[in-house]
Amino acid sequence: MLERIEDYEFKIIDEIGKDLNITQRKISRQIGLSLGMTNILIKRLIRKGYVKVKGLNRRNVQYILTPQGFAEKVRKTHRYLLNTRDLLTFLAKYDKNIKAPEVKIVCSLKDYW
Repeated sequence: MLERIEDYEFKIIDEIGKDLNITQRKISRQIGLSLGMTNILIKRLIRKGYVKVKGLNRRNVQYILTPQGFAEKVRKTHRYLLNTRDLLTFLAKYDKNIKAPEVKIVCSLKDYW
């Protein structure tokens, strides 16, 4: 299945959120992208203001998730949950073995910003 750039951006944000000392090489292995593409996407996230880079020395850097990056992670997680719920509801109409999700998302992101 082909993934969208936004999906990979979310995965990168998620990996940085888990480990501030993670390297680009480790991120690329974890999400299944080439090192070059991972580098391009990290630079894109930096331009968007979701990630900051702190130079530790000449060879090592630390990636820091900004408040905007954290908010984007929350938005993308929320969107993923809604899409999953909608997909399961759709599939439940056609397959009796699949139960429609009973969990309802009771708040919206508007409540937080």
